[in-house]
Amino acid sequence: MTIRREAEELWLNNLRSDDRVLVTGAAGWFGRTAIAMTREAGLELLATGSKAQQIEIDGKSQAVQAQSLEVISAFKPTVVIDTAFVTRERLPILGHKTYIETNQKLIDQSLEVAALPSVRKYIGFSSGATMHLAGHTSFSLEENPYAAQKRIYESKISELAANLQSDISVARVWSVTGSYCTKPQSFAFTDLIAQAKLGLIEIKAKHLVYRRYCSLEDVLALAMLPSAPESSPIFNTGGDLIEIGELAKKVVDLVNPNAEIRRQIDPRVTPDDYHSDSKDWGQLIQSANLAKDSISDQVTRIAGAS
Repeated sequence: MTIRREAEELWLNNLRSDDRVLVTGAAGWFGRTAIAMTREAGLELLATGSKAQQIEIDGKSQAVQAQSLEVISAFKPTVVIDTAFVTRERLPILGHKTYIETNQKLIDQSLEVAALPSVRKYIGFSSGATMHLAGHTSFSLEENPYAAQKRIYESKISELAANLQSDISVARVWSVTGSYCTKPQSFAFTDLIAQAKLGLIEIKAKHLVYRRYCSLEDVLALAMLPSAPESSPIFNTGGDLIEIGELAKKVVDLVNPNAEIRRQIDPRVTPDDYHSDSKDWGQLIQSANLAKDSISDQVTRIAGAS
């Protein structure tokens, strides 16, 4: 797979030679990316997940242990990349009650892990769904449990950050890209690339769709930076604003110029604007002196890795 080198270098520069790194939710997209970025440092690493298993990342086997506070506490992590959360597509499978109970346990464990005395840096993840209804009628636990529980997580981790000596950063993720995506057909960016390679892109949305994309590697690298004193631990991801139709054209130009794009726009339908204002993101990129990662660069990198 391919990781943006500038982000990986920034990530590695903020790790210490004696760090012990914990990655939760290790079998998922975010967890795999964190592991791939950390391996080069040669540090002690514990990967945990919902079950014990062996996964493969870049052709190398990685042991994943069943997640428990006992296992994590015994490891004494100094850096935590906490990606464990049940995403919304699992709701119909688990059912409402089990879904909420499972995520509540994960939230409780996240707070306990972040508060461990060995931890110097905790990185967590929230979602733009906490700020944007995206078709839902409310942020209630009954109607919109994913967003509601991410809101609970944000509130509790922010409260904890105000009372701890350790450094806590939480990325509120809107739209990201990355070559370790485990469900590429579920995300427009990777799905457009896959369709282009087959010669035909069919955009099903009949309304305009606006997004801001950034690489997950950049999100991790910027989250790893020391937080400013008294600042909120939560930051929004961002990037250049692009409409999905324009993204499809870029994908075709860069991946397969012979591919066809099919789309029917209904001007009566309200546009889908699911993105931040990118202010947090721009400030972080500038403060870290991190080179801009354009949409074209993201397309080229991911198309080459898939």
